[in-house]
Amino acid sequence: MINVEIPKRINKIVKNIWVYPKIIDPDFIHRKYLLKQIKVVSNTLEPNLNILDVGCGWMPYRDFFLAKCKNYIGIDIKELPGIDIKLIKNNKFPVKSDSIDICLSWQVLEHVENIPRFFNEIKRCLKGNGILYLTTHGFFRIHNPEDFWRWTDHGLVKLLELNGFSDIKVYASDNSISAAVSFLNNVFAILIPNKKGVNRIVFRILTSLLFLSTNCFGYFISILLDKIGVTKHKDNPSVYLVETKSDHSKCRHPKFP
Repeated sequence: MINVEIPKRINKIVKNIWVYPKIIDPDFIHRKYLLKQIKVVSNTLEPNLNILDVGCGWMPYRDFFLAKCKNYIGIDIKELPGIDIKLIKNNKFPVKSDSIDICLSWQVLEHVENIPRFFNEIKRCLKGNGILYLTTHGFFRIHNPEDFWRWTDHGLVKLLELNGFSDIKVYASDNSISAAVSFLNNVFAILIPNKKGVNRIVFRILTSLLFLSTNCFGYFISILLDKIGVTKHKDNPSVYLVETKSDHSKCRHPKFP
């Protein structure tokens, strides 16, 4: 495991829920597996790269890639306090054409309304030997008013083919247990009344205990199935990782768990 010190400003603002998910987090398993996959990507890359983080938000995973990059550029549709973000305006990325070695996009594609334009801009920015890594949802609850899309592994391959990518590889980031536990935790959160005052404290205690129980059980079962070599539980994950690249990239082909 990589030990990474996250900037204090991010510690204070977002509490590192992506890098340090708590066992009482309803998406604990989902975030643990996603983090593991992103670390695999960061360990795969060679140094001295121009890296573009599309839909970067708070850039919670940036520090895993800093040792590998010459320039790390974060772009998004809105500014965030204390974060160096270049703004996307009129669907146009503020990045020069053919200037990026690696494009990263973590949990963004499901929020993109104009997908063809999104991919066209990524292709414009990437060098001829550039690589795109992105993660997006398979089976996951609706979690945002601008949460537009869900995919299967075959659907993601077809989507990228239709948008001009080749040599496409899709990996299950987690598994159906992670997806099921996330849905179950969300149901608990909906059914238990969330009120103010004392009732709110009771709500927090009850949901924390429920999330602790379901997360521990789900994570244990996931690890157990991985240990004994059962792969069927990976057929319906909550997150997929997509890798698409050309033959002459600066990246060794990674071996994902």
